Amino acid sequence: MSHKLAHQLNIDALPLDMPNKRITELMDLRGKVAAVTAGGGPSLGQACVNRLAGLGAAVAVIDIDSEAAQRVAAQVAERWGVRTFAVTADVTRFDDAVRAVAAVNAHFGKIDIWVNNLGIPERGLRFAEESEAVLDRMIAINLKAPIYCARAVLDVMLPQKSGRIINIASESSKRATALSVVYSSCKAGVVGFTRNLALDLKGSGVTTVAVCPGVMLTAEIAEHYRALPEDETPQNLVNGINRVIAGRASLAEEVANMVGFLATDAGAYVQATAVSVGGGLSD
Repeated sequence: MSHKLAHQLNIDALPLDMPNKRITELMDLRGKVAAVTAGGGPSLGQACVNRLAGLGAAVAVIDIDSEAAQRVAAQVAERWGVRTFAVTADVTRFDDAVRAVAAVNAHFGKIDIWVNNLGIPERGLRFAEESEAVLDRMIAINLKAPIYCARAVLDVMLPQKSGRIINIASESSKRATALSVVYSSCKAGVVGFTRNLALDLKGSGVTTVAVCPGVMLTAEIAEHYRALPEDETPQNLVNGINRVIAGRASLAEEVANMVGFLATDAGAYVQATAVSVGGGLSD
């Protein structure tokens, strides 16, 4: 092969040693530093923190709730034997996002993986019933926060010439969803942001990808539903699960499994797209 063609095909960038490695080697995050927004949350935030720590990464737990961030950081450090760091920040504010990034970078000396997990669903109202305050809050949490955090963390990742930004979107970003106009639109924005940011970052060493959960439960919520009286059926949830080919909701940990995979060398080639983890959620 000519040197010119090798350059055009970027042959030197191929991970040619990969065939000689076990998949477990490729999924080893020891020596890496990850950060998860809303990492103190009871569902996907904690699940992502635990999955990344379980793969060996040092993890920053970022949350507006200081007590929750500190509690999860302590639990994860004890459980997985990794370094953790709790950061209190409201990442819907650009200054806080910048401060959170700076704090993590100062504590660990780098940031390899950033998971934009912060999000909140709608309250089940029709769009015409939503107030300006609610609209602003929904947009800030579900769309502005991941954009702010991505912009802030690039100030660390671009000089490193490496980094992975994983945005949590939603299966509802791909379809019309009842009583979810603003949330679903914001998550569609996250998917669009991910794709366009990936192109903008081409050749920089920094990559980005989105993950789309569907109907998701925690073990605690599942037990709560199991204990409900027969006449208290959450019909919207039942209707949602009826649309899932897998026939059930996912646990938050199952979505976090994909986040963990995409954070490793094993998943590094998956870029500029939105990966479905919805159990085959159909229209």
